[in-house]
Amino acid sequence: MSFQGLQAKYNRLHGESAAWKLLRADNSPHILAFISDLFAEESEVPFGRARIRLDAEINRLRELGLWQTETAANTYLNQWIASGWLRELDDSLTKTDASETALRFCRNLDERTSGTTASHLRIVQEAVRELAVAISPNVDERVTLLEHKKAELEREIADLRAGVVKELSEQQQRERIREVYQLASVLTGDFRRVEDEIRLRIPDQG
Repeated sequence: MSFQGLQAKYNRLHGESAAWKLLRADNSPHILAFISDLFAEESEVPFGRARIRLDAEINRLRELGLWQTETAANTYLNQWIASGWLRELDDSLTKTDASETALRFCRNLDERTSGTTASHLRIVQEAVRELAVAISPNVDERVTLLEHKKAELEREIADLRAGVVKELSEQQQRERIREVYQLASVLTGDFRRVEDEIRLRIPDQG
């Protein structure tokens, strides 16, 4: 795509993307922090409970001199719903694809460590091996690749039967957990994006 085409695409996203609007909102850090904390342990929160928690946070920030407006928590929640950063259904709130995308972007900025790089490298290596088997037109080559994979599995089984149990270090465990969480977040974001698209097409069911 040409420079002009890319510029037009990003200009459109800059104007239309709810996630981009959230990231560049004046109080974006506060909004992201509240949404992340609100849904840290559950995917759906009653509107009333969210209002009480936001009201408490706003009062605390006002006491610290970090929040200047007198706008009520209820008003902020309704504004965030209207902006597409929260979804209200049956008097309960959930995250939207836009808020999940913004939060995932921030997490990615914060997790640029050698650990995540190692995890990603492992995923890429496994994907390359699977792709090599899938696209090779040579039957013998496919068999050889699968035999290598089979040999690795047989070595692991033999080690276990011999009592050799290779345990992951705490760092490796954290990497694997983070890896699973990131993949789950992507899938959740995909589901939310589909749901948002359906709601846009059928507004009366939103």
